[in-house]
Amino acid sequence: MASPYFQEAYLIIHAGLNDSFSAKLSVVNGTKRVVGSYILNLICSFQSSVFGILKILVAEDEENIALQYKMILSKRSHDVTITKDGVECLEEYYRELEKLPAPQSLPHSRTKLPFDAVVLDYRMPKKDGMEVAREILAIQPKQRIMFASAYVADTLRESVKTLRQVVELLQKPFDINQFADLLEDKNIWKDLEQLNVKVKELKNSNPSHAEVTALLEGLRRLQKGRAWKPGAV
Repeated sequence: MASPYFQEAYLIIHAGLNDSFSAKLSVVNGTKRVVGSYILNLICSFQSSVFGILKILVAEDEENIALQYKMILSKRSHDVTITKDGVECLEEYYRELEKLPAPQSLPHSRTKLPFDAVVLDYRMPKKDGMEVAREILAIQPKQRIMFASAYVADTLRESVKTLRQVVELLQKPFDINQFADLLEDKNIWKDLEQLNVKVKELKNSNPSHAEVTALLEGLRRLQKGRAWKPGAV
């Protein structure tokens, strides 16, 4: 039987310029993976908070559009993962979710999300965007989700019916730089909660044309018209 072993190491994480911080890594047999993943997520959180680097998951089945996502987000130094359908997207989401520390071992990890945002094509093979969003929000209700769709009114109506909430919308075809600007605007997520209060006040989950129009106009204002066609509402 192998004897237990114990190791300690100090990681010096260079944050850029002259800044750095250290983290103590303790390894006792099987705890190596847990602590290691915690350190990895600590680094990612530090990068996100200090430098605005976002971790983005994209599901897009059209190769040319996926390439545009990859190019603009990488150009802005974000960490982007591209998947080609709904099933692959969920597999990647669960893979990253498993890397997060268990809530019982790290109490503050309950609010930790595997990605800063998930960008979903509305129509995809195997599982469409709405199915993927429903599954993700069932386990992570605070996950930021964006739908890319040519038909924003239909997508919003389906979002209210299926998810009981409004999520951010990108109206295809959209300007890729406006998309990146929108993604980097973290205040939208906070303001979106106020719009979703109105969704919860709806008498049923099948909103009328007037209700959809009002929600679309509210969302367009929140997004400052970015990634929307002129006159979309």
